Amino acid sequence: MPARPLTRRPKMARALPDTEETETWGKPRFRVNNKIFCGYGEEDGATVIGCTLEKKHALKVVKRPGLILSPFGGKHGWISIDVEHIEDWEGINDCILESYTLTAPKRSIAKL
Repeated sequence: MPARPLTRRPKMARALPDTEETETWGKPRFRVNNKIFCGYGEEDGATVIGCTLEKKHALKVVKRPGLILSPFGGKHGWISIDVEHIEDWEGINDCILESYTLTAPKRSIAKL
């Protein structure tokens, strides 16, 4: 049986330049330049990954099953991804990378 997606994906976020993993509000979060760009944990009984996207992109991707605008940051482009509904993990990688590039300083992005 393959590794659970939740244990696999944070490794990708952790590998991005200048990233730190912290615990905020009792859940793991990934930060760059002390700003959160990705998080994961349980929400309403579901295992989710959260990240921020350009607002137009967020509105487009939440039409797919398992993706919703985050209840607390959706108006700013934050989405919640229910890992049980994800079939395209490369697409999730792309979302995490987009979130990182929206959040990271230019000096960190240059290290990609």
